[in-house]
Amino acid sequence: MNLLNQELKERFIQLLESKSGIIFDKIKEDELYYEILRLMKKYKISSFNLFYEFISKNEKVLKELVNFFTINETFFFRVPEQLDALKYNVLPELLRKKKKKTIKIWSAGCSTGEEPYSIAITLLESGIYNKNQIKIIGTDINENVLKIAKKGIYSGRTLNFVSDYFLYKYFTIFNNKYEIIDSVKNMVEFKYLNLIDDFTKIDYLNDLDIIFFRNVLIYFDLNTTKTIIKNFFKILNNPGYLFLGPSETLFEISTKFEVKMLKNTFYYNKINENNSITNKQKELIKEQTKEKKLIKKEKYERIKTQEKNISECSYKKFQELLNNKKIDEIKIMLESFLKKDPFNKKC
Repeated sequence: MNLLNQELKERFIQLLESKSGIIFDKIKEDELYYEILRLMKKYKISSFNLFYEFISKNEKVLKELVNFFTINETFFFRVPEQLDALKYNVLPELLRKKKKKTIKIWSAGCSTGEEPYSIAITLLESGIYNKNQIKIIGTDINENVLKIAKKGIYSGRTLNFVSDYFLYKYFTIFNNKYEIIDSVKNMVEFKYLNLIDDFTKIDYLNDLDIIFFRNVLIYFDLNTTKTIIKNFFKILNNPGYLFLGPSETLFEISTKFEVKMLKNTFYYNKINENNSITNKQKELIKEQTKEKKLIKKEKYERIKTQEKNISECSYKKFQELLNNKKIDEIKIMLESFLKKDPFNKKC
């Protein structure tokens, strides 16, 4: 078996990145080697070169390799502050502004389904919508996790933040496992979707009110992220809302969403295009910015002049103390100077 040299490894990475949009860091690169070996053994392929040719032409096996790198560990009621914001802030506002009493939510990068099911339960508990008025779409690039999501059977730590009340109300218990009840399952539809593809014309993603896109930004480079967020803006209704992970932001990614800060969390509102600023307003803002910069520069120069004058007076005082051999006062003065300017050569 030949070795996986750097050039061939980069070809594998380019192939996977072009297929999934996922950026490979050092950890993923190391994992890639062992996962390729596993698949080569599984499909009885003797060399890395032959395996590269094999997956380049075999969509199923390429997806199998992509699946390994797109398993996102999750659990029910993750970041409960955001679900509270959905329940107590977004839903009432949406009810006031939207004519039809229906709601459609997309969980993008839904993994094994805990997020969309948590959203469904939150909506039912709000009392604002009944199950027939709610439609939730869960999508992921990993077909293996989608199979788990569709079954809706869970155990272990993924249920750690589910209250006993919810476990008995929304789950069926058997053999130490918990299955989502059918009435909640039927509220969620799971689909395969690659976010680097143009999803703006997909029928099941029309008429969206809210998008959950949490803890997924880390997988993509900046340009891919900008494209995805731009497409979110296109397909969201107005009003429309976007939830990101608590450590994620749209700063330097998009100006088409307005952040809504709450006490313990935040979310984004879609900005109404009709309310976007005109060219005239842009020019006015530009002029105001120039004026502020000019004022700031003049103020800076004035302060520097004042500091120079003060320094000159201080040096005269220092010379006077030196002539009179007042050493203690000189020390105090030098320490004061050095605190303000540690690299002052004169001091």
